[in-house]
Amino acid sequence: MAATLGSVALLVLASAAPAVDNGMWAGYVAYSGHYAQISAEWTEPEVTCAPGERSAASFWIGLDGYGTPDLEQLGTAVDCEAGRPRYSAWYEWFPAAATPLTEPVAPGDHFQALITVGEDRTFVMTLRNTTQRWEHTVSKRVPEAPLSSAEVVSEAPMVGTQLPLADFGQVGFAGISVNHAPLDRVTHGRTEIQLGGGGPKTETTDLRYGTEFSTRWLGH
Repeated sequence: MAATLGSVALLVLASAAPAVDNGMWAGYVAYSGHYAQISAEWTEPEVTCAPGERSAASFWIGLDGYGTPDLEQLGTAVDCEAGRPRYSAWYEWFPAAATPLTEPVAPGDHFQALITVGEDRTFVMTLRNTTQRWEHTVSKRVPEAPLSSAEVVSEAPMVGTQLPLADFGQVGFAGISVNHAPLDRVTHGRTEIQLGGGGPKTETTDLRYGTEFSTRWLGH
């Protein structure tokens, strides 16, 4: 579902600093450390699709992917196909293709996502839909994983090619934990990312309480 962020230069933050523009991601990235746990929750936003529109948006947590070829992630997505929204959930061991889940997803569903990594580099990724009462867990050993970054992201995803960002209105991420602590306690590098790429497409808020932020859609 996502490409890695190897080509973007990110700036170290103290508490709040100017956001970095990026063509695909919006949200927060922790980097330049060792990260073996990340969690967050969000409510799937309702997407507005124009007639005949082809666009997409995804919402996820992940480890690695900043300056590395690997990215372990899971989350939700919505695709506008012929002007109609289609909601789904998925996980991915990038650079392998994303695997869609068969469980149902609808706008307004509340999700909790968790990734943990053992000492042998075994990833356990869990996505829980507390509204429709389902949970999906996958695991895999990734011995080459550097565990060098952690992300909470809204994305204009690649589906063969990069699609325009679907109008998701606003999505709020809460309960963010990195290495079992609030995101604002990251002592290495942390940055906010705005999705730009030829013009502003999102607005990401500052962290609130160290554990939550929102991203608002501004345009394709």
